[in-house]
Amino acid sequence: GLREGAAVAGLSDLHAGEVILPGSTPWPNHYDLTVADERLSRFFAGTVWLIRNARRWAKLRHLVLWFGGDLMAGHIHDELVESADSPISTLRWLEPRLLGGIQALLKLPELEIRLVCSYGNHGRDTAKPRRSTGAAHSYEWLLYQHLADSLRSEPRVSVLADPSAHQYVEVYGKTLHFTHGDEAKYQGGVGGITIPLNKAVAQWDLVRRADYHHFGHWHQYVDTGRIVVNGSVCGYN
Repeated sequence: GLREGAAVAGLSDLHAGEVILPGSTPWPNHYDLTVADERLSRFFAGTVWLIRNARRWAKLRHLVLWFGGDLMAGHIHDELVESADSPISTLRWLEPRLLGGIQALLKLPELEIRLVCSYGNHGRDTAKPRRSTGAAHSYEWLLYQHLADSLRSEPRVSVLADPSAHQYVEVYGKTLHFTHGDEAKYQGGVGGITIPLNKAVAQWDLVRRADYHHFGHWHQYVDTGRIVVNGSVCGYN
Protein backbone atom coordinates (compact mmCIF):
# COMPACT_ATOMS: atom_id res chain seq x y z
CA GLY A 1 0.00 0.00 0.00
CA LEU A 2 3.01 2.33 -0.04
CA ARG A 3 4.03 4.37 -3.06
CA GLU A 4 7.46 3.66 -4.49
CA GLY A 5 10.24 6.17 -4.66
CA ALA A 6 13.98 6.68 -4.83
CA ALA A 7 16.09 8.73 -2.45
CA VAL A 8 18.79 11.06 -3.77
CA ALA A 9 21.63 12.19 -1.48
CA GLY A 10 24.39 14.55 -2.60
CA LEU A 11 27.81 15.08 -1.03
CA SER A 12 30.12 17.69 -2.50
CA ASP A 13 32.63 20.37 -1.55
CA LEU A 14 33.92 18.64 1.56
CA HIS A 15 37.35 20.22 0.90
CA ALA A 16 39.08 17.61 3.06
CA GLY A 17 42.61 18.68 3.90
CA GLU A 18 41.77 22.39 3.94
CA VAL A 19 42.36 24.35 7.14
CA ILE A 20 40.17 27.35 7.96
CA LEU A 21 41.47 29.19 11.01
CA PRO A 22 39.17 31.06 13.41
CA GLY A 23 39.19 34.75 12.52
CA SER A 24 40.30 34.21 8.92
CA THR A 25 36.78 34.79 7.54
CA PRO A 26 34.19 37.50 8.37
CA TRP A 27 31.77 34.79 9.52
CA PRO A 28 33.45 32.82 12.33
CA ASN A 29 34.37 29.41 10.97
CA HIS A 30 36.85 26.73 11.94
CA TYR A 31 37.66 23.75 9.76
CA ASP A 32 40.22 20.98 9.73
CA LEU A 33 40.27 17.20 9.31
CA THR A 34 38.67 16.66 12.72
CA VAL A 35 35.71 18.87 11.82
CA ALA A 36 35.54 17.35 8.32
CA ASP A 37 35.39 13.87 9.87
CA GLU A 38 32.50 14.88 12.13
CA ARG A 39 30.52 16.48 9.30
CA LEU A 40 31.14 13.56 6.94
CA SER A 41 29.88 11.13 9.58
CA ARG A 42 26.87 13.36 10.13
CA PHE A 43 26.08 13.32 6.40
CA PHE A 44 25.90 9.53 6.25
CA ALA A 45 24.03 9.27 9.58
CA GLY A 46 21.57 11.91 8.41
CA THR A 47 20.97 10.09 5.14
CA VAL A 48 20.19 6.89 7.06
CA TRP A 49 17.82 8.82 9.34
CA LEU A 50 15.99 10.45 6.44
CA ILE A 51 15.50 7.18 4.57
CA ARG A 52 14.21 5.42 7.69
CA ASN A 53 11.68 8.20 8.28
CA ALA A 54 10.62 8.43 4.64
CA ARG A 55 10.00 4.69 4.56
CA ARG A 56 6.96 5.27 6.75
CA TRP A 57 5.14 6.73 3.75
CA ALA A 58 7.07 5.44 0.71
CA LYS A 59 8.68 2.21 -0.34
CA LEU A 60 12.26 3.36 -0.85
CA ARG A 61 14.29 0.56 -2.37
CA HIS A 62 16.79 2.72 -4.25
CA LEU A 63 19.28 5.39 -3.22
CA VAL A 64 21.13 7.52 -5.75
CA LEU A 65 24.22 8.55 -3.80
CA TRP A 66 26.09 11.35 -5.56
CA PHE A 67 29.68 12.25 -4.79
CA GLY A 68 29.71 15.62 -6.52
CA GLY A 69 33.35 16.62 -6.50
CA ASP A 70 35.72 18.81 -4.51
CA LEU A 71 35.75 16.24 -1.75
CA MET A 72 39.40 17.28 -1.34
CA ALA A 73 41.01 20.72 -1.16
CA GLY A 74 43.98 19.86 -3.36
CA HIS A 75 46.81 22.20 -4.25
CA ILE A 76 45.29 24.29 -7.02
CA HIS A 77 46.05 27.63 -5.30
CA ASP A 78 49.29 28.85 -3.77
CA GLU A 79 47.70 29.29 -0.33
CA LEU A 80 46.40 25.71 -0.46
CA VAL A 81 49.93 24.48 -1.17
CA GLU A 82 50.93 26.29 2.03
CA SER A 83 48.04 25.22 4.26
CA ALA A 84 46.25 22.14 2.88
CA ASP A 85 47.28 18.51 3.12
CA SER A 86 48.80 16.94 0.02
CA PRO A 87 46.39 15.32 -2.47
CA ILE A 88 47.90 11.87 -1.85
CA SER A 89 47.50 12.03 1.93
CA THR A 90 43.97 13.38 1.49
CA LEU A 91 43.08 10.44 -0.76
CA ARG A 92 44.32 8.04 1.91
CA TRP A 93 42.19 9.86 4.50
CA LEU A 94 39.05 9.97 2.36
CA GLU A 95 38.82 6.45 0.96
CA PRO A 96 38.16 4.47 4.17
CA ARG A 97 35.65 7.06 5.41
CA LEU A 98 33.63 7.06 2.20
CA LEU A 99 33.62 3.26 2.14
CA GLY A 100 32.59 3.21 5.79
CA GLY A 101 29.71 5.56 5.06
CA ILE A 102 28.49 3.37 2.21
CA GLN A 103 28.67 0.30 4.46
CA ALA A 104 26.57 2.17 7.04
CA LEU A 105 23.94 2.85 4.38
CA LEU A 106 23.93 -0.81 3.38
CA LYS A 107 22.80 -1.73 6.89
CA LEU A 108 19.40 -0.42 5.83
CA PRO A 109 17.45 -3.50 4.68
CA GLU A 110 16.40 -3.89 1.05
CA LEU A 111 18.30 -0.80 -0.13
CA GLU A 112 20.16 -0.74 -3.43
CA ILE A 113 22.67 2.06 -3.98
CA ARG A 114 23.53 3.68 -7.29
CA LEU A 115 26.78 5.52 -6.57
CA VAL A 116 27.27 8.37 -9.06
CA CYS A 117 30.67 10.11 -9.06
CA SER A 118 31.53 13.50 -10.58
CA TYR A 119 35.06 14.84 -10.23
CA GLY A 120 35.48 18.46 -9.20
CA ASN A 121 38.01 21.16 -10.00
CA HIS A 122 39.98 21.08 -6.73
CA GLY A 123 41.42 17.61 -7.17
CA ARG A 124 43.29 18.30 -10.39
CA ASP A 125 47.04 18.20 -10.95
CA THR A 126 47.07 20.96 -13.60
CA ALA A 127 47.12 24.73 -13.25
CA LYS A 128 43.85 25.14 -15.17
CA PRO A 129 40.88 22.77 -15.51
CA ARG A 130 40.88 20.57 -18.60
CA ARG A 131 37.71 19.34 -20.22
CA SER A 132 38.47 16.47 -22.59
CA THR A 133 41.19 15.04 -20.31
CA GLY A 134 39.89 16.26 -16.96
CA ALA A 135 39.46 12.78 -15.46
CA ALA A 136 43.01 11.76 -16.38
CA HIS A 137 44.32 14.69 -14.30
CA SER A 138 41.98 14.25 -11.34
CA TYR A 139 43.00 12.67 -8.04
CA GLU A 140 39.29 12.43 -7.27
CA TRP A 141 38.61 10.33 -10.33
CA LEU A 142 41.37 7.98 -9.16
CA LEU A 143 39.64 7.82 -5.77
CA TYR A 144 36.36 6.90 -7.47
CA GLN A 145 38.06 4.05 -9.35
CA HIS A 146 39.40 2.71 -6.05
CA LEU A 147 35.89 2.87 -4.56
CA ALA A 148 34.47 1.04 -7.58
CA ASP A 149 37.09 -1.70 -7.22
CA SER A 150 36.39 -2.07 -3.50
CA LEU A 151 32.62 -2.30 -4.07
CA ARG A 152 32.75 -4.64 -7.06
CA SER A 153 31.75 -7.67 -4.98
CA GLU A 154 28.84 -5.88 -3.28
CA PRO A 155 25.67 -6.90 -5.18
CA ARG A 156 23.58 -4.02 -3.82
CA VAL A 157 25.91 -1.28 -5.09
CA SER A 158 26.51 -0.18 -8.68
CA VAL A 159 29.00 2.56 -9.47
CA LEU A 160 28.93 5.14 -12.25
CA ALA A 161 32.38 6.77 -12.32
CA ASP A 162 33.05 7.33 -16.00
CA PRO A 163 35.63 9.88 -17.23
CA SER A 164 32.96 12.34 -18.36
CA ALA A 165 32.30 15.54 -16.43
CA HIS A 166 28.56 14.77 -16.79
CA GLN A 167 26.69 11.74 -15.45
CA TYR A 168 23.12 10.75 -16.34
CA VAL A 169 20.95 8.29 -14.44
CA GLU A 170 17.45 7.02 -15.24
CA VAL A 171 15.21 6.81 -12.16
CA TYR A 172 11.56 5.77 -12.47
CA GLY A 173 11.37 7.12 -16.01
CA LYS A 174 13.07 10.42 -15.15
CA THR A 175 16.55 11.47 -16.26
CA LEU A 176 18.79 12.91 -13.55
CA HIS A 177 21.87 14.87 -14.59
CA PHE A 178 24.89 15.29 -12.31
CA THR A 179 27.96 17.49 -12.81
CA HIS A 180 30.27 19.35 -10.46
CA GLY A 181 29.18 22.73 -11.83
CA ASP A 182 32.42 24.55 -12.55
CA GLU A 183 31.72 24.59 -16.29
CA ALA A 184 28.97 27.16 -15.74
CA LYS A 185 30.45 30.66 -15.58
CA TYR A 186 29.23 33.39 -13.24
CA GLN A 187 30.83 36.83 -13.29
CA GLY A 188 28.49 38.46 -10.78
CA GLY A 189 25.14 40.10 -11.34
CA VAL A 190 21.75 40.73 -9.78
CA GLY A 191 20.29 37.36 -10.80
CA GLY A 192 22.93 35.38 -8.94
CA ILE A 193 24.01 31.96 -10.15
CA THR A 194 20.55 30.93 -11.37
CA ILE A 195 20.91 32.81 -14.68
CA PRO A 196 24.23 31.24 -15.79
CA LEU A 197 23.03 27.82 -14.58
CA ASN A 198 19.82 28.13 -16.60
CA LYS A 199 21.87 29.07 -19.66
CA ALA A 200 24.21 26.11 -19.18
CA VAL A 201 21.31 23.70 -18.64
CA ALA A 202 19.61 24.92 -21.81
CA GLN A 203 22.72 24.07 -23.84
CA TRP A 204 23.26 20.68 -22.20
CA ASP A 205 19.61 19.79 -22.74
CA LEU A 206 20.15 20.20 -26.48
CA VAL A 207 22.56 17.26 -26.31
CA ARG A 208 20.71 15.14 -23.74
CA ARG A 209 17.65 16.41 -21.95
CA ALA A 210 17.35 15.83 -18.22
CA ASP A 211 14.41 16.33 -15.89
CA TYR A 212 16.56 17.44 -12.97
CA HIS A 213 20.08 18.88 -12.85
CA HIS A 214 22.41 18.56 -9.84
CA PHE A 215 25.40 20.85 -9.20
CA GLY A 216 27.96 21.43 -6.49
CA HIS A 217 30.87 23.90 -6.70
CA TRP A 218 29.00 27.10 -5.81
CA HIS A 219 28.97 26.59 -2.02
CA GLN A 220 25.36 27.67 -1.67
CA TYR A 221 22.08 25.78 -1.55
CA VAL A 222 19.66 26.61 -4.37
CA ASP A 223 16.65 24.63 -5.58
CA THR A 224 14.62 25.98 -8.49
CA GLY A 225 12.50 22.86 -8.94
CA ARG A 226 14.57 21.70 -11.89
CA ILE A 227 18.07 22.72 -10.84
CA VAL A 228 19.53 22.01 -7.41
CA VAL A 229 22.87 23.34 -6.17
CA ASN A 230 24.40 21.64 -3.15
CA GLY A 231 25.85 23.63 -0.31
CA SER A 232 29.41 23.13 0.94
CA VAL A 233 30.51 21.02 3.90
CA CYS A 234 33.47 23.25 4.79
CA GLY A 235 31.44 26.45 5.13
CA TYR A 236 32.88 29.93 4.65
CA ASN A 237 36.52 29.93 3.53
